[in-house]
Amino acid sequence: MRHMTRMLGGLTLAVAATVATGATPSAQAPDTDTIAAVKQEGLKRSEAMELVSWLSDVYGPRVTGTPAIEAAKTWAMDRLRGWGVEDVREERFAFGLGWSLVRFSAHMIEPQVMPIIGHPRSWSPSTAGTVTAEAVRVDIRGRDDFDRYRGTLRGKVVLPQPAREVQMLEGDVVLRMDDALLAEASRMPSERPRSSRTVSGAGRGGRHFAS
Repeated sequence: MRHMTRMLGGLTLAVAATVATGATPSAQAPDTDTIAAVKQEGLKRSEAMELVSWLSDVYGPRVTGTPAIEAAKTWAMDRLRGWGVEDVREERFAFGLGWSLVRFSAHMIEPQVMPIIGHPRSWSPSTAGTVTAEAVRVDIRGRDDFDRYRGTLRGKVVLPQPAREVQMLEGDVVLRMDDALLAEASRMPSERPRSSRTVSGAGRGGRHFAS
């Protein structure tokens, strides 16, 4: 039970595993000591945030058949062994070619320089160094539309998505409290302050989350 709560970090799942033994409330009194131990493990010594950070920040995202998933596998097996889990082993299967992102960047260079946020699609091929080309937008909705662009797109960056309308910011972006708003805020009932609780966890380096 200790290993289950450390891996999941979830009180609900751990309690569900305890109840699923077949005992009913009418047949057996609740094991308050076990329930208290589960709550203590989940609320005071949870490693959920640390585990998520390792698998998402350090070893993620990861695609099957890539160095990242191999590293995540090794980390997970070492972690399980460290918790005392016996017979930890890997079961491999044939998959095919993997794919890894080594480096990607994109910039608009005309009419002025602007960085572009993007990510290559998985299993897309590499480029032969830096590619500089004209970007064109196309409107292809059916098979007949291909004939309109045939022979005109070679060597260009093709944008197949339709143009999206970008809404202007409206209303108060920065709110300055005037006398009327200050008076209204002073009449609002204040909530009872919650106690501060700090949970530390990170993949590499410390992160603290206060609630």
